[in-house]
Amino acid sequence: NGLSAAPYWGYVSAGATAVDTGTATTTYTTPAALQDSKYNYKFFLVRVLAAATDIAAANTVGGDLELPITGTVVSCGAYTDTAGVSATAIIDLLYNATSIISATRVTIDTSEKSSRTAATAYSLTTTAVSVGGLITCNVVSTHTTSGKGLTYWIQVRQT
Repeated sequence: NGLSAAPYWGYVSAGATAVDTGTATTTYTTPAALQDSKYNYKFFLVRVLAAATDIAAANTVGGDLELPITGTVVSCGAYTDTAGVSATAIIDLLYNATSIISATRVTIDTSEKSSRTAATAYSLTTTAVSVGGLITCNVVSTHTTSGKGLTYWIQVRQT
């Protein structure tokens, strides 16, 4: 019917920050605020190498992930099952065969298992993705003593 009783109750609409923190008690949530909040993030974790498999430089490791949603990539990363030693593993993620990351790729430092603690942060260049788009993982380089197992993850805010 297009009518909203909320203004008559003295309530105001909550923004995304209020939705995220849950601190506002006299507000209502609009669809736009919910869309922009942390509750609209989707995580995709893709194991591309089994836990006991050495990581080696290669393209299209583990095949493609076909995205089931349209949205904006907000972060990504990778982790291993066994840390590699000496040098840095460099991972590139591609969307429809084009890197989504700048020249500073996702890295996993020596003796670490996750890119979350990397000394050099990556930077996203392509963030818009669509239903049916393909995400591919390339291993650009690996540690001198290779780590084992590889999973990449991508966080998308659905639109």
